[in-house]
Amino acid sequence: MFDVHDKWGPVDPLTKRVATLLAAIGLCMLTTAAVAQDLRGKWYGLIENYGGERRRVLGVTQTDKALTCTWDEVGTSVDYPAKCTLHDGVLDLVTGANNKVHLRPSAVGLTGTFTLTGNRGTYQISMDRTPHAVPPKSQTTLCRQKVSYSLTPSLEVPAEFRKYLGVWSGDQRGTQAGYNVDYELCVAFVIERITADGTVHTIRVGGDSFRLSGSTGNSFSVKPDVSAWRGKVAGESLRLGRGKYLQELHLSGSDTMEGAYSDPNGTAVARLRRQ
Repeated sequence: MFDVHDKWGPVDPLTKRVATLLAAIGLCMLTTAAVAQDLRGKWYGLIENYGGERRRVLGVTQTDKALTCTWDEVGTSVDYPAKCTLHDGVLDLVTGANNKVHLRPSAVGLTGTFTLTGNRGTYQISMDRTPHAVPPKSQTTLCRQKVSYSLTPSLEVPAEFRKYLGVWSGDQRGTQAGYNVDYELCVAFVIERITADGTVHTIRVGGDSFRLSGSTGNSFSVKPDVSAWRGKVAGESLRLGRGKYLQELHLSGSDTMEGAYSDPNGTAVARLRRQ
């Protein structure tokens, strides 16, 4: 029975439904293409239930000849993935660390998975155009030097590493081999962040005066130092360094750390207290 009409006459309801379905499919294809085209630019997201740094930034540049991507773990150098492909609106990339990212358009932006190399775990990730909030900077004075720092919230640091997070200040006592003198120097470390693989991000502070040990106790001015150091958690110790300057630290109490220091000019022991 024909009960639907258009300007050409009666229309079979089944034909009408098929036409409507085809129109919906066409609209969906157009929408998907539009979303895929919108992949150009910056995307910001979080990896769910991940033990390390969860924030990621995806950058997509697309020309008629090539598609290029950047993949940034916030707080580290920008990664240029070895593989970045876009097919039917789905983006696949392999990071420099050989982790795999699979993203597709969704109502909120992009959603998909982040898989660690060696099948060590797959995590959900969602991304949109909203930039990450910049962690507030704190300021303090350590060894008479002004220091700006930002501590990662403790819940974003693996539980076994949280005991190291924070501001530590004390002194370094050792021997300058070239002059054969014992000295004391104010030092401090700000342990800002430790990722799931045990990578430590810290600021090392060295004071501006070098006090000789012994009866004279003379002090000499030295160039102060506030610099970024990297390191690793090794068992129950932190092994930190910058070039030939190396520091090992381990907890000697709930709020104290100590450990051996070395550089081309000699060795020392640092003793620190949590601030």
